[in-house]
Amino acid sequence: TTAAPAVAPTIAILRVNGKLQTVALAKRFPRSDGAFVLRSLRPGRATIAVADGAFVGGGTLVLRVGRTKTLVNTATDARYVVTLVFVGAESQVTRFNSK
Repeated sequence: TTAAPAVAPTIAILRVNGKLQTVALAKRFPRSDGAFVLRSLRPGRATIAVADGAFVGGGTLVLRVGRTKTLVNTATDARYVVTLVFVGAESQVTRFNSK
């Protein structure tokens, strides 16, 4: 049998401060304030950036599935505990949610 072709990832499921959110590529999150933007996706990882600013030192941050990062907005002291839960295509979300 032939393996199904790999599907390019287009969404990430993130847990932000305890709440699950599905985020499409190039969209802002969390829903509450849109502080970050999802820049790129690869199997098992997502790259994020600050939406209206920059991380200390600039650049982007790579999140890996199953790992948690705590981010702090130094201007407002807002804290974001972010865990990357899933990276894939939208067509895979139903299967993911059913498990």
